[in-house]
Formats: sequence, structure tokens, C-alpha cells
Amino acid sequence: MKKNNANFIYALSLYAAVSVFFMIVQLFLSGALVYLLYQLMHGAFGSDASHLFQPSLYDSAGFAFLTLTNTVLQYYLASLLAHDLKDRSALFGILTLSAALSAAFFVRLSANSVFNSYIFASLPLIFSYLLGGVMGLVQKDEDNPFHRSKIRLFKID
Repeated sequence: MKKNNANFIYALSLYAAVSVFFMIVQLFLSGALVYLLYQLMHGAFGSDASHLFQPSLYDSAGFAFLTLTNTVLQYYLASLLAHDLKDRSALFGILTLSAALSAAFFVRLSANSVFNSYIFASLPLIFSYLLGGVMGLVQKDEDNPFHRSKIRLFKID
């Protein structure tokens, strides 16, 4: 029983840490994307771009990038987690707690966006987290991309 608890705590800690780390990377990449989009629009339309494109367009592009990349990332992380652990309640507990932690972290970091309700803006990210994660957890073992892998990242041996 103690080994199961230790595996759960280890997997939860590692899954949350990896998710938050990649969220930081995604936020930096999203910022770079927004900057490049801004430069592209101003290069193409000149000073008229300020009147044609609202700042929310740039933030929307950044949030769309985050949502897409986070769904794919969570699918692969959850697939790796499901490859290592078999207890369904532990898997969904890890996913839910990690989603809550990452959402809280994201809300704090997105406070500088132009959206008035950055908590509301985090909902697509939370849904993408859960969508990718749940799909990774409920797939058949033979559909898991790590089915034949020897990698045991989330399991203490």
C-alpha cells in the first residue's frame, strides 16, 4: 500500500511539474507568436494596422496556440502516465489535480493580457488540458503511442 501511495505522489508531482514547465514554454512561444504576428501586421499594413487590428486579436492568436499545443502535449503526457500506472482513479486524480494547478498558474501569468476576464480566458486551456489528458487515459493499450516503449517516467521501480 505504501508503494502505491509513493507511486501516486511521485507521479502527481512529476506530472504537475512537467505540465507547468511546458506551460511556461508554451507561454513564451505564444508571446513570440503574438510578437511575430504584430510585426507581420504592421509590416503589411503600416500604421493602419493599429486601427484595423485590436489587441484582442493578438491575444486570441496566443490563446489559440496555447490551446492547440496543450491538447497535444496532455495527450502524450497522459498516454505515458497511463502506460506506467493502471489504477483509473489515480490516473484521473493526477490529471484533475494537475489541471487545477496548471490553471491556477496560467491565471496568474495571463493577468497581463488585454482580456478583462483572464479567468474566463483560461477555460479553453482547462478544457484542452482535460480533453487531451482524458483521451490519453481512456484509450486502449494497443492505441497508446507508448505501448511498446520501455520508458517508465511516472513509475518508481
